[in-house]
Amino acid sequence: MQVTAVVIKALSVVLQYGMLFFLLFFVYRAARLMTAAARPVVEDIYAETEITAAEAVLTVLEAMDESMVGRRFAFGDSISIGRGDANDIVINDGYVSHRHARVELLNNLYVIEDLG
Repeated sequence: MQVTAVVIKALSVVLQYGMLFFLLFFVYRAARLMTAAARPVVEDIYAETEITAAEAVLTVLEAMDESMVGRRFAFGDSISIGRGDANDIVINDGYVSHRHARVELLNNLYVIEDLG
């Protein structure tokens, strides 16, 4: 009877540590996959572009319109975003206002302003 209790206790400990090892291995693999998937996006953001020292670059990472993904927009002090043709970046979507937002340089920081 005592031998059976020792065997059951040992089996319980092995299974507990086995589950812990499996969970740690799963988290490790998931972190590696996420890092590998994000690497091309990060490298693309910092890829060389033909801009001057006084310009910044706005890169589209995700968009409903697949033709916008990966496009880069260089600008100096400000850039306007919206559905109207007068904007620097035109987004053809019913949820976007004609003058939706503006990105401006303010005290060495780029600030996005919602224009309603």
